[in-house]
Amino acid sequence: MDKSQEQILQILNKLKTSLDAKGIDLDNEPIYGELVTALQKSKVAAYDLKKEAEEQLSLLRETGRRYALLINEIDDLSIVLLDKDSKVVIWNEGSEAVFLVKEQEAIGKNFLDFVPTTGTEKVKLDDAFTKSVKKNRFEWFGSINRSKAGTCFVNIVVNIIRDDVDGSVVNFLVLTRNITAKRYSESKFKSIVESSPDGIILSNHKGIITLVNKKLESLFGYNRDELLGQPIEILIPSDIKHRHVNMRDGFIANPKSRPMGDGKELRAQKKDGSQFFVEISLSRWCNN
Repeated sequence: MDKSQEQILQILNKLKTSLDAKGIDLDNEPIYGELVTALQKSKVAAYDLKKEAEEQLSLLRETGRRYALLINEIDDLSIVLLDKDSKVVIWNEGSEAVFLVKEQEAIGKNFLDFVPTTGTEKVKLDDAFTKSVKKNRFEWFGSINRSKAGTCFVNIVVNIIRDDVDGSVVNFLVLTRNITAKRYSESKFKSIVESSPDGIILSNHKGIITLVNKKLESLFGYNRDELLGQPIEILIPSDIKHRHVNMRDGFIANPKSRPMGDGKELRAQKKDGSQFFVEISLSRWCNN
């Protein structure tokens, strides 16, 4: 019940008291009873609405507190919430680990100030943020220079949060992961593969070639650019290609390290069409 309704009820009570003193009983007047009842119900409804609003606000604050605690506990992923001007609103512990900047130093500052890229890298990132307003998501891979800590490679994913009514940008949710160790691991893996005395080929679950080494190039007479992105059956003689597809799918369904062919002689086909006998070992490799 608002203030004006409360005043009306008080006036009605005074009027009833005054008329009661003069022997006039308003309790027998239907219009008086209806008016008082309506005002009392309005008072109850207003109280219930206020109570519900307070409960929802309390729940929202508690949910926000829990989310903040959860976000802050994630220390292997930088989670940053920005306002529409790219100023930092939320900066978790993972952000401190990636960018080496404390929360109190980051709040209210422009996020791009903490991504110290140079040259073309900086242009690409700045441009991505600008153009992202037309999209809902963008992703960037690059290196950042963290002064004394040196350079690290990062993967930045930005999700755009928009107003439900007019679609304008309200916030940016920025997720950043330090992928330096992964890049080093991949580089080391490729170095080992490249130096192997045996031909090595890597394909995905669809049988598409994703990596070959120098030895395999020399064995089959292809340049790697001619093989990457091609089905692995490009190296299989034409008369057995159709059978190989089924066998390949069988290995993917049950990937165990083993020799291929169960003791049978295996043939492969070079770029010039000539064939030769090969020994092949199959292994599964997961890039985590």
